[in-house]
Amino acid sequence: MREYSLNATQSLDAVLSPRHAQRLCAARQTRVLDAGEFLCHQGDDARDASLIALQRSHVVLIAPDAMLQLLRTDGDCAVHVIRLVLDRSR
Repeated sequence: MREYSLNATQSLDAVLSPRHAQRLCAARQTRVLDAGEFLCHQGDDARDASLIALQRSHVVLIAPDAMLQLLRTDGDCAVHVIRLVLDRSR
């Protein structure tokens, strides 16, 4: 099993333009996780990984359909999100 940290000390607004952050968060559900709390476990809903908060975190849960619709309709936002994931998984 590999471990990746997608944690950042920045808010979503710090890595995306305000317009993109607003669009991503428009159809969202928020949740607060304490350090060590699981967001999901490997195998849940066919997930390939477990997601664990390294510190108290405020997360935004975006429905897959809403995310795909946003990425299909806003190519600039799609590029920002792809870069964000790539940068944080290195």
